[in-house]
Amino acid sequence: MENSDNRIYYSKKPKICPKCGSEKIASILWGYPVFNDELNKQLDAGEVRLGGCVIDFNKAHSWECRSCRTHFYYQKPESKNKTIAKIHF
Repeated sequence: MENSDNRIYYSKKPKICPKCGSEKIASILWGYPVFNDELNKQLDAGEVRLGGCVIDFNKAHSWECRSCRTHFYYQKPESKNKTIAKIHF
């Protein structure tokens, strides 16, 4: 879903890029990673990309299309039931 700030927001990793139609979507790993065999395999396969060590939460995207490099941002899903709790006295 595109917002007024021209960012594309999802509540979970998209399966297909809405810009180019690619199914090659990588998760972005922010911060200083601990490299191990599993992370190295994911990096080699393009499943994960390194976002950087300095995290600006206003600009940090969660996923990226590996084909056209479009960024996708996480947005917490809205609750269908807006009422958190009913208090009866």
